[in-house]
Amino acid sequence: MEAEKVLEEVINDILQTGLIVTATKGHGKSNAVMHLARLFRQKENVHLKIFDTCLNWRFKFDSIPYIESENIIQAIPEVKDILIDVPYSDTMLTYLAITQIIMSEYEVKKEIKKALEGQNPYWNVYIIEEIQNIIGRNSFRGEGGRFWLKFVSEGRNFGMSYIGITQRLADVDTRIVERCKGYLIGQLIGDNDVKKIRRVCGEQIAELVKTLKVGEFIYYNGEKRKVYQIYFPKFVQQGKPEPYKEPKNGKIKVTKINILGR
Repeated sequence: MEAEKVLEEVINDILQTGLIVTATKGHGKSNAVMHLARLFRQKENVHLKIFDTCLNWRFKFDSIPYIESENIIQAIPEVKDILIDVPYSDTMLTYLAITQIIMSEYEVKKEIKKALEGQNPYWNVYIIEEIQNIIGRNSFRGEGGRFWLKFVSEGRNFGMSYIGITQRLADVDTRIVERCKGYLIGQLIGDNDVKKIRRVCGEQIAELVKTLKVGEFIYYNGEKRKVYQIYFPKFVQQGKPEPYKEPKNGKIKVTKINILGR
């Protein structure tokens, strides 16, 4: 099958099943997801939010508005695609910021679906770097933890999906791993990481991922019963991210959030 058709299948699958991207350090996880993000941006019915916890995207992705981390305390502008800097050194601040933004939009999408009598007019896709800090074994506390389990299981009912990137799959909560149906897996060598892949994807894939070269990934979708091997070349930047600027008329909808009661 042609590479373009495979990638089109993959991004359509992601809307329905989500995606966890995992590989060892330096294998090209963010590089691969940048290719997917570019394809999503070409779809008018997909709104993309990229949570850049590592400042990878800010300097390497295409032309896209970005908002600084200190400004997310006030509001997130409702534009089609936006890059959000969340480079907190405190993982709890990162967890709270990302969780509250998505929780707020989850409520908005429920109201939209009610108003449109069951229709979702567009998809929200969230790309999250270092997702083990958000849905990790030690992150699932109280309301936030319950929300993430619900979001991963039921978000597609409201036109919401996600791509989570991690080099430490073993640290991602097992309940999330079991609920996620889509995986993009690069080389893994850690025993605990391979063990989780074996449990979800089977022995053959668990052995195969040990041999992958930089840029090579196995796409596995348990719900769609698909397995592809995909090579992602080095991402070539088109333009560069620029600071978000309000329209000259000053009128723009926002999603308000509140972090740590501020």
